[in-house]
Amino acid sequence: MRVNEDLLKRLKVGDEKAFEDLYWTYSPQVYNFINSLLFDKSLAEDLTQNVFLKIWEKHEQIEPGLGITAYLFTIARHFVFKETEFRLSQHATLHVETDGIPSVPRCNDACVSYTPLPLPTSDLV
Repeated sequence: MRVNEDLLKRLKVGDEKAFEDLYWTYSPQVYNFINSLLFDKSLAEDLTQNVFLKIWEKHEQIEPGLGITAYLFTIARHFVFKETEFRLSQHATLHVETDGIPSVPRCNDACVSYTPLPLPTSDLV
């Protein structure tokens, strides 16, 4: 669904009703996009709110003639990348010991499971 240029002009000058219309038009699509990348509904809701907060913060910079869809999804993608980067850094931090040397998960014989072959390999030849 394309938002008309008039709505974007109103948004640019700070019209809250225009912002509300934009939100209700695009928030489901933005949410689905974010959720499809992160698979976390609660986080997708938060990041969707952040996308529209960013739109409101930058509403004076919107160019009505260019449309809004690409702008919205670029912001959403940026938030997803930042969240992924944050999660990876948190995960890496969990695997670093106090001396700064990364710990490597070790596997002993107890963590390896196997089942013996039912026939000796000599019977296969």
